[in-house]
Amino acid sequence: MNFRKNNLIHLLLGFLILLNTSCTFKSHGETKLSIKSPGDANVLLRSVPANLSESDIERIVKKYDFFDKVKNKNGDFKNDLVDNNNGTITDRSTGLMWQKAGTDWFLRHYEALEYIDSLNNGRFAGYNNWRLPTLEELLSLLENKEWISLYLDGVFDRLVNKCRSADTRGNGFYWYVNFDHGSIEAGGAYSGYNVKAVRSVTN
Repeated sequence: MNFRKNNLIHLLLGFLILLNTSCTFKSHGETKLSIKSPGDANVLLRSVPANLSESDIERIVKKYDFFDKVKNKNGDFKNDLVDNNNGTITDRSTGLMWQKAGTDWFLRHYEALEYIDSLNNGRFAGYNNWRLPTLEELLSLLENKEWISLYLDGVFDRLVNKCRSADTRGNGFYWYVNFDHGSIEAGGAYSGYNVKAVRSVTN
């Protein structure tokens, strides 16, 4: 009987430890998240840059129900945003960590890559795997209503309104998201846009 009781106690303690490690907790002012692996995020978005056509964009918008003022004005992608109090925002629905601000000045494409390098070299917020977001990742932030003049959740700073993605359109053009207008647009590599860096929480 004592042997069975001891086994039951050990099983109960093991369960409580497992439950505790999977919960969200805070330490030194930074929010620690329960995302441990890619499977814990509700939606896994493409993180590798690609060359996208207009039809590709329409397919992506429809697949994830992303908002776009022209392509899907009723889109309503659901985020779960947490302010980490260290200059970053985590979306627990996608497993992505974003800069809360980004550059409030415009950068050409090669300058954007240099900026990302500077974030990684300086270990911004303690990490060195920052990158330019794909269009899918940027679109996940596009809100279907204006928050203080931008189609972007109010948890983010308001100084970044035209964000460059890593995805190309061909012929030297890149896709970007215009949070001023609530739309997807394209511009040249030498045109200037803001940069909002991203990293995968699981990396």
